[in-house]
Amino acid sequence: MEILQCRHIPSRDYISKSNAQAERAVRSVLEGTRVNLLQAGLNHWRWPHVARHWCFMQNVLATGAGGNKSPWELRFGSKFEGPLIPFGCLFDYWNGPRKKNKDGLQFDPTSSPGLFLGYAIHPEFMWRKEFMVVLTKDFIENEANGTASILRVLKTNK
Repeated sequence: MEILQCRHIPSRDYISKSNAQAERAVRSVLEGTRVNLLQAGLNHWRWPHVARHWCFMQNVLATGAGGNKSPWELRFGSKFEGPLIPFGCLFDYWNGPRKKNKDGLQFDPTSSPGLFLGYAIHPEFMWRKEFMVVLTKDFIENEANGTASILRVLKTNK
């Protein structure tokens, strides 16, 4: 089986001097993940979500001078239509009729506060307007041991 190499990363097997671009890309992901973890005030349990969010934001934001197109624009032909939300941002998400508190009052809110963990991306890099969220109450109670459950939600309010 033949392994194809990317043309934009000219790396040769067993020659460490030729993999500078690949090493720099890995370093950028590590640095971005570290900074986002620090800014969100989260512990290391969430590093996979932070790294995924950082990489996603690098793909939807245009970088460089002079109106360059983002990788998202180059692939899909239009800008990313979703909101650009920082990792760990506190926002409300809609519970839906099934999750509504049955013991609550009629005018209790139909949303709950949660922490934003990223965008739920489907195969072929398709985004169907789903967000990954951890319930704030669950986060406070279970984050120390890393067992806070992650939800996929559709409707949010930053």
